[in-house]
Amino acid sequence: MFFDATNVPPDEGFTPVPAGDYTVAICESERGPNKAGTGENLKLSLQILDGEHKGRKVNTWLCIRHQKPDTQRMALGALSAICRAVGVMKPNAPSELHTRPMLVAITVSKGSDGDPTNNVKRFRPASGAAPAVASTATDDAPPSDPREFGGPLRSDETPFDPNAPL
Repeated sequence: MFFDATNVPPDEGFTPVPAGDYTVAICESERGPNKAGTGENLKLSLQILDGEHKGRKVNTWLCIRHQKPDTQRMALGALSAICRAVGVMKPNAPSELHTRPMLVAITVSKGSDGDPTNNVKRFRPASGAAPAVASTATDDAPPSDPREFGGPLRSDETPFDPNAPL
């Protein structure tokens, strides 16, 4: 027998956390192309640090390079808010933003598939923050790395420059 489903409760699917303010910390980050290939995303996984939903994760994607200036401006504004909220104004790598508590506003909306999904709307400094979480950085750049924000560089990659042509 390969598997006995009678011994395992069925997965009930994703249930978003209720809308509200949550103390979170970035626990994972990944930089890569967006789905359309028209820009570059910074995916951040935020772990809730306290309350009923402690341990749950919410993802947010920041399109840090995009052919549409407004899209890029909004993402870089959110990244600036994150940096200010965690007290790291000039990170050399996304991992420098990990494990630092901040307060976010999470909303619930209908996703592209029609199912409810979470969205992160505001990033603010945490007051009376909960302990930080363990980081699982996908970039290996240490805080002292002089390279530009965005993690280790491949031989064919240039440093992050939001003004560089796509």
